[in-house]
Amino acid sequence: MYKITFLLFFVVQLTQAQCWKMVQTDGATTLAIKTDGSLWGWGWNNTGQLGNATFIDEHSPVQIGTSSDWDFLNRGYHHTMLIKKNGTLWAFGWNNYGQLGDGTIINKNVPVQIGTMSDWKVITSAFNHNLAIKTNGTLWAWGRNGLGELGDGTYIHKYSPIQIGTDTDWKSLSSMQNNSFAIKNDGSLWSWGLGNYLGSGGGTTPNPTKVGVATNWKKIAAGTIHVLALKTDGTLWAWGNNNYGGLGNGTTSTSNTPTPIQVGTDNNWLDITAGLYFSMALKTDGTLWTWGGNMNGALGDGTLVNRLIPTQISSNKQWSQIDSGNNQALALDSQNNLYAWGRNEYGNIGDGTTIQRNIPTYISCSLVSNEEFNTISVNIYPNPSNSKINIECEDVISSLIIYDSNGRIVKTQFSSKNEIDISSLQQGVYHLKVKTQSGINIQKIVKK
Repeated sequence: MYKITFLLFFVVQLTQAQCWKMVQTDGATTLAIKTDGSLWGWGWNNTGQLGNATFIDEHSPVQIGTSSDWDFLNRGYHHTMLIKKNGTLWAFGWNNYGQLGDGTIINKNVPVQIGTMSDWKVITSAFNHNLAIKTNGTLWAWGRNGLGELGDGTYIHKYSPIQIGTDTDWKSLSSMQNNSFAIKNDGSLWSWGLGNYLGSGGGTTPNPTKVGVATNWKKIAAGTIHVLALKTDGTLWAWGNNNYGGLGNGTTSTSNTPTPIQVGTDNNWLDITAGLYFSMALKTDGTLWTWGGNMNGALGDGTLVNRLIPTQISSNKQWSQIDSGNNQALALDSQNNLYAWGRNEYGNIGDGTTIQRNIPTYISCSLVSNEEFNTISVNIYPNPSNSKINIECEDVISSLIIYDSNGRIVKTQFSSKNEIDISSLQQGVYHLKVKTQSGINIQKIVKK
């Protein structure tokens, strides 16, 4: 018992040391960087958007390559843009409009470096175009440009990054399918592309255009059909489509000429993200709030009921980071633990299933990422399974122990049997520890 307890403690400590740093989803594919700099992905992979050299969907996190120097990522639709710690730019996935920026329109299913420059700072990715800011404050764009969403004054697609204007005071970015947004160092808000959701009116605007006269904008988050924004005074603002209450103003009315409207009167909002029909935000006290359309359980409140005003969920957590896409949401708590909920038909939640979740569901960091635990050779099958797991082992088995994703023991079998019944377990991802007199082996198993 003491040996088991010590091993579990050591494994949990290792897990916490290698937990999640940054996560991004488009609602079908999820990418994440761990605190050790490694890159992981799961979900839909039909165009190679997982970057793991296959086109096979993954229902739980798999590591992408072996690099451990990833620093920043942003998900578009079927493609991902990344920055390494050395400031270089990388991409993989769908490339029909040149959105990867490598000068081609050829899809890539492994990360490829974009150019040779090493001064990239931040990126935002939309349906099939990207915006980026360099360390010198300049603005860059590439990909689809049919509605002027790149901001270079034209409607011509660009297959490689091009500089937008000559200004060097760009601070932050966000983008949606046909629109682009940016905030400058002086707090002014700018937009370009299709006018419907630009905060100013219709038509198209192929050049960055200032929105209003306010100079206290802090952050902007563009969803699919609506936009959220924070001001430096902690107030929350929204505009765009409101058919499902995504603006959070208690109605489902959409203005024909969308302009920013304040959401409630609170002034302690900290972070924001906008999905397809829903919105999500953090307050400075670490509480998590959602509102809008609740398709697939995207609001995470345990129901499928739309909410027209911000509603708090999971009051027992201190949250630190959020992201959303389509009808799926992600959140990191203050301990870098990852939770996901909503749409899951491609395994994009990462819990080893394709079952929709309407409450935050814990996604393991992986209890065994270090090969030193596997001191004996073991083969397990079938995996996934809904009944029994068979174990082929070179030694006589002394115990079989199954842990859930939180490191808790859910089943123990002290015998020399080479099989274990998992029919009583709930669907999800577990870890099976095989112990013999010669050593141990820990394997990930999936209960169907």
